[in-house]
Amino acid sequence: MNWGKYFGSVPDFRIERCKHHNLLDILVISVCAVVCGADDFEEIAEYGLQKESFLGTFLALPNGIPSHDTFNRVFKYLNKEAFGNSLYLWSKEILSTINEVYTQINIDGKVLRARSGAKKSGICIVSAWVAEHQLVLGQQQVETKSNKKTAIPKPRLDGYYRYG
Repeated sequence: MNWGKYFGSVPDFRIERCKHHNLLDILVISVCAVVCGADDFEEIAEYGLQKESFLGTFLALPNGIPSHDTFNRVFKYLNKEAFGNSLYLWSKEILSTINEVYTQINIDGKVLRARSGAKKSGICIVSAWVAEHQLVLGQQQVETKSNKKTAIPKPRLDGYYRYG
């Protein structure tokens, strides 16, 4: 897979003399780790270390696997819109390879709350996913007093939905 085709357009905000790892390597390791179940930067770095020989077959990895602090720092300052667009292009190509027609797209809403936070605070997210492929098509944050119907987008002219 040509990862640069999807994630090569994400701008690198880092100072040239401070770069020890390629941005493309950091993004690809992160995506692979999250797809495999990683939940935080420590787990992403651990995934990278466990799969380093495999990842080295298609990534440069000039200084090995980045630390969890590097993953954290990169995602803290990363251009989220550019990264989101890259993920959209990647998922659009994945969806185009699935030949069957979706018989059911599931819409589900969740409220994400802090463990010790007030019960009224939280982020409301609506997700669309296809159970047959265990694939999330998109997620959209909605207003607290909103509902699922207002978050469901209309299809674009190319037949795809755009979330976020």
